[in-house]
Amino acid sequence: MNQALSLGLLIGAPATVILFEWATPLTTLVYNAPEAGLLLKILAPMFFLHYFDAPLHAILLGLGRAKATLWNYVAATIFKAVSIFVFGSQFGIIGIAYGIGIGIVMQTLLNFFSISGSIGFYWSIRPYIKVGIRMMLMAICGHWTYDYLTVQGLPLLWSVIASIVWSLLIYFVPLVLTGTLNWKTINTLLQFFQIIYHV
Repeated sequence: MNQALSLGLLIGAPATVILFEWATPLTTLVYNAPEAGLLLKILAPMFFLHYFDAPLHAILLGLGRAKATLWNYVAATIFKAVSIFVFGSQFGIIGIAYGIGIGIVMQTLLNFFSISGSIGFYWSIRPYIKVGIRMMLMAICGHWTYDYLTVQGLPLLWSVIASIVWSLLIYFVPLVLTGTLNWKTINTLLQFFQIIYHV
């Protein structure tokens, strides 16, 4: 379980930073709708847990707890529907975004508690602190680079691409230099995602 969560963290952290930090430029480039950037900013942090949900779901199935998985999904879906209705009727599309995000959080937590109740769980906080620091550095450096390139008059597309590539280097280079990320880890990641895909 620790390995599954670590792999989810390794991939989910930079993806979340990119979707949050470059929300408005991305929605402008892809959909020509800069106003949708706010919705992406709301959803990105909550969808961070979605990167843990697939491994947790697979672990529950591996433990023979398919029934718990089903009921967790049903409970989370009902909670999400109620949240969408309540928040949507009060705050419009922004409330709906919060409702969807709350549903993701609920499903991940339910799966996590189901596994913890079955096999127990020891959570080492050090990897999460390290990743949190790298996420902050990635966001700060990427934001600074994007602002600098935009001021220099670079087109939006190239400003976004260059700043995202630079921020990814800030995130992944320390992992390679410290030996956290190597060919063995990459191979494990590929095998892990193949298993998740087939589940």
